[in-house]
Amino acid sequence: MPIILQNAMTPIVAYRIAQSMDLGPIQASSYEYVLSGNGVFLRASRTGLAITLPIAACEVRNLSPLEPKLELEYGSVPSHLLARILHLARKAAAEEPCEALFHLSHTGAEWQLEVPPQVQTKGSVEPLDSGPESSYARALIEIHSHHQMPAKFSSIDDQEERGFRIFGVIGCIWERPQIRFRVGIFGQFIEVPARWVCEMPTEIHDCIEEI
Repeated sequence: MPIILQNAMTPIVAYRIAQSMDLGPIQASSYEYVLSGNGVFLRASRTGLAITLPIAACEVRNLSPLEPKLELEYGSVPSHLLARILHLARKAAAEEPCEALFHLSHTGAEWQLEVPPQVQTKGSVEPLDSGPESSYARALIEIHSHHQMPAKFSSIDDQEERGFRIFGVIGCIWERPQIRFRVGIFGQFIEVPARWVCEMPTEIHDCIEEI
């Protein structure tokens, strides 16, 4: 009787138990859940970004605890780019309140800020081009502004912010500017401190200082 060999398939999502703090490579093509001594963590990686972040806190005896971690391969975004985003957000809303959209990607030498052609309204903003050659496709970090409104992600943001990247929203741009960051992993969102993502200008306040 012939022997039929089956290729091992990498699962889209994996489920693991933390027997030690060194988990090794991620064992799924999209992300994996890990039950650890201090809760359930989500792990994912893509070019330029790897995360190990908690989604539920609990104590599980005899399992190794994990440390929350966000790793940017290219280092933190320089503060001058965040200051530039604030300036452009103010410029976009100078005549009437409207949102603005910004993409941050890395060229291999430095971080690059791009302002894509976009449709702006008081309560939403979207790029005109999201094709494979667009700044949307290149972006590792996407930030949009909320003019005078607080830096909070809306239900519209939850619907529109797909894929695996870092998302930011900057708000209260005229009085006391504030920013909020989260990692989006295929429709799941975990907020992270801004200092994990960028060098902070003194005039911008981080809404999430601890995780």
